[in-house]
Amino acid sequence: MSKIILYGADTPAPVARALGGFADAALEMPRCAELDGAVSSHADMLGFSRGGALWLTRGYYEANAPFFDALGCGIVTVDLRYGPYPRDVYFNVFEYGGALYGRTDAVPAALAAAFGETAPVRQGYAKCSTLIFGGGCVTADAGIAAALGARGANVLRVRPGHVALPGFDTGFIGGACAVPAPDAVIPAGDLSTHPDGDAIRRFIEDAGARVIGVFAPGTGLFDFGGILVIEN
Repeated sequence: MSKIILYGADTPAPVARALGGFADAALEMPRCAELDGAVSSHADMLGFSRGGALWLTRGYYEANAPFFDALGCGIVTVDLRYGPYPRDVYFNVFEYGGALYGRTDAVPAALAAAFGETAPVRQGYAKCSTLIFGGGCVTADAGIAAALGARGANVLRVRPGHVALPGFDTGFIGGACAVPAPDAVIPAGDLSTHPDGDAIRRFIEDAGARVIGVFAPGTGLFDFGGILVIEN
């Protein structure tokens, strides 16, 4: 089995370096010209990985076919173009416990159909809003927390904000963390700069995972769009 990690061009260098230790290859994704510059390389906007296949819009794939073909994984394309919200959240969804969470009315129909259960929430940036690891989920979004809790998930709700994202009022805790393995969380910044940072750390560790710090103390958290993990 091979493992590839994809990350965006705005991923801080310490995070990108750390990812290399968790995969056969850790690669920077091309930017997407159809998306706003601040999020044009956010992995959680650009694609969705499941079952060894990578889901992409047809236009983004065709503009970067040599890069994606070289990955050696299955590629599934959908005939959708990015545009103003919610036409930018096609893949900003996440799987947990076998269900697909997100703005399911904006998700490509074929992707939603691949799941036995969907959990619709109002937050379009569901994956960015949620730190998902093997032992649980962390989010500031009340709707996502409620949807997860209703299905018995181990979820910690935290205060919103305290994550930088240039061009926006705030970023999100999910987009500020890389989860290269179910038991490993790499924050893009010092987790203790979040007012609930200690609680987040305890929650992760109590669930059997570890927080891997790669930044100097006091470095603010930065939403870089998370990562995509492809295993086949």
